Amino acid sequence: MPPHVTQKQIAAALGVHPATVCLALKRRPGIPAATRDRVWAMARQMGYQRNPFLGALSAYSRTRRRRAFHGTLGWLVSTSAGIDWRTSREYLEYYEGAQAQAEQMGYRLVIFDRNQFAARPERLTAIFHARNVRGLMICPQPQGSTAIDLDFSELAAVTFGYTVVSPSLHAVSAYHYGAIREIFGRLRSAGYRRIGYLIPKFHDDRLNGAYYSGFLLEQSLLPPAERVPPYVEDLRGASGLPSSFAPWLRRHRPDALVTVHYLARRLRAELGARIPAEVGVALVSVVDGVREFAGIDEHSVGIGQVATDLLVSLVERGETGVPSYPQRVLIKGQWQNGETLRLHA
Repeated sequence: MPPHVTQKQIAAALGVHPATVCLALKRRPGIPAATRDRVWAMARQMGYQRNPFLGALSAYSRTRRRRAFHGTLGWLVSTSAGIDWRTSREYLEYYEGAQAQAEQMGYRLVIFDRNQFAARPERLTAIFHARNVRGLMICPQPQGSTAIDLDFSELAAVTFGYTVVSPSLHAVSAYHYGAIREIFGRLRSAGYRRIGYLIPKFHDDRLNGAYYSGFLLEQSLLPPAERVPPYVEDLRGASGLPSSFAPWLRRHRPDALVTVHYLARRLRAELGARIPAEVGVALVSVVDGVREFAGIDEHSVGIGQVATDLLVSLVERGETGVPSYPQRVLIKGQWQNGETLRLHA
């Protein structure tokens, strides 16, 4: 076995200080790009490999001093007229979880609004550099298929969900596909047989079709007589349910509905005492304010915490830039019972 190559040996071969090699291998922004490239080239030439035991020791040491300040992380949002990320309970909980976890790990989380720099995105990059922002969390964007026009070469980055399509970054999200399949299993076990789908198309489009594909798979496994076609009307801007909903309900006679939290009150107004006597209701994402509904708790605060753990690990390993192999971390939600289902139907 060849002898283990140390950072000190790389430094001697290049005629630089060992600290320079250490920082360059971590891709710290204070090291000139040319020096960093020389260090990495020499490390590869000499066969340098990071010692996992020393890495584990370093990680352990960091956990012992988490209260010390380690740096600044950015929370990137896009706010415009009529659209504010804080109006989404899930996004706000992502931020609350991320902020608490960042503080626990010795980092400060600062909000930046990319729409303020739409004409000059390079200005935002300069601000990140000036404020030594080494990691960036990108809040779900108002529009799907969003491209983020920033220089990520000196940034580690993590996003949420599926709205950011370019560049392809590490992402953390709820396990939406698994959630709807679990709901189906719960409803079937409780005796429901004709399960309807009431999730607007624009909502599922933002989630890469996860809910719709899970629903279609579950429907395909049912006897033909128990299948219910999905109701996917666009409900943006509507205060109630469309006039086409009641005829759909009468025609297909679902005994349970799978829907989203912001339609919960509309359904209760539409169906009244029929919930759960005649029609059960389960939510793909239960949030504060609709806790009486059965469904999946996505643990949005926990999603924010996991995203922070991932981002800090990237920052502390010096892994900046657009990743060659983007990771997607899926967080499994937890079923909660509610008064909107007959659980022993």
